[in-house]
Amino acid sequence: MTSKNENVSREELYEKVWSEPISKIAPTYAVSGSYLARMCRDLNIPVPARGYWAQVQAGKKPFKPKLPPSRPGDATMWIRTGYGSLETDVRPIPPNPHSVIPPRSRTASSFDILLEAKERFDKVSAAHSGVHLHPRHRRMVDILTSQQNLDKSLAFAQRLFQRLQEYGFRVALTDGNGNFNKPRVETEEEIPKRKDQYYGYQEWRPHQSTVAYLGTVAIGLTIVEMTTKAQTSPWYTSTVPSGRYRLYAYSPYRHTELVRYWQDEKDSLLTARFDAIIAELEAIAGNIPHLIIEGERRAAEEQAKREAEHREYLRKLELEDREESEEKSRKALEQLIEEWAHNQSKLDFFARLDRSLDGLKLELRNELADRIAIARSLINNTSVVDLIRRWKTPKERFDERPSWRKE
Repeated sequence: MTSKNENVSREELYEKVWSEPISKIAPTYAVSGSYLARMCRDLNIPVPARGYWAQVQAGKKPFKPKLPPSRPGDATMWIRTGYGSLETDVRPIPPNPHSVIPPRSRTASSFDILLEAKERFDKVSAAHSGVHLHPRHRRMVDILTSQQNLDKSLAFAQRLFQRLQEYGFRVALTDGNGNFNKPRVETEEEIPKRKDQYYGYQEWRPHQSTVAYLGTVAIGLTIVEMTTKAQTSPWYTSTVPSGRYRLYAYSPYRHTELVRYWQDEKDSLLTARFDAIIAELEAIAGNIPHLIIEGERRAAEEQAKREAEHREYLRKLELEDREESEEKSRKALEQLIEEWAHNQSKLDFFARLDRSLDGLKLELRNELADRIAIARSLINNTSVVDLIRRWKTPKERFDERPSWRKE
């Protein structure tokens, strides 16, 4: 059995699933066959069709497709130590915009991410979600919708994704592993003014970003069913779903802040403006790579500034610590000198007593000598050598600094 901590590359998993049936491979990874099949789908790995292994047993050589190259944003590694898989992280290249509007397809495309979203939204209790549904499963398309308008919201997403596909965009989910950022979105039709208008806490959002790739450039997308205020009783107004939509498009890359939105108006629905919106998305896709370069340059400058400030902070700490170490050593030395002087005074005291015994009568001298001996036994006299060994030099004190003041 493969170790649970061992990650698996696309290439390795491709070779595995074409060497024997998935039902036999899955137990070696301690997962079910359906889970392993999903990982193959997430990693864009073709799997044997039904009847493939029967043909192999019959001595035939059925068709085996090659492993397709990774597209921008595709996962390249099955990360078994955590959730999801690892995406490619390649700096995008500005795409060439369309010179003509492509025709609309007569047949609707099927988007797996919307089918999965439908299943997961249907399992949510609206009573525990408020205006918008809050699925527990957060690996899904980035849509904020009410239960009563769920089908309408998914139909809106279907039309948007299909039109994007006709323009050459590829809609996909990221794996939510920290490569991409998501902005704050507002649900009210009248957007309130905030200091941090776009980026911040959101009550519910999926872990992944929903992105539309144009070439190698990813544009994040969020569909929001807007809310409005309604008089629900003679005394109260409540927040209710409006059935109208706002579409957010944003740069999901680190160190970039680009957010645009469009919304349904009374005289202009978003669905009627898809071509104009997509033309703006193409312009955004052309601008994002430049924003990434500028953002990385700015981030590098800020990092260099922080590092310089930290070095200056450590330099000042070191100077303070050296001065403090010298001051403490000086005070400790003065205390040792005082202690030595006090010891010397005790020694002088007993020396005087010893000299005073001369000339006394033997009986008195013996009596006083016994008393002096007892007195001496009560006094501790530390030698000057012990005193200086106990003393710490400025360097010894400086080296005892806590580690957080050194790094």
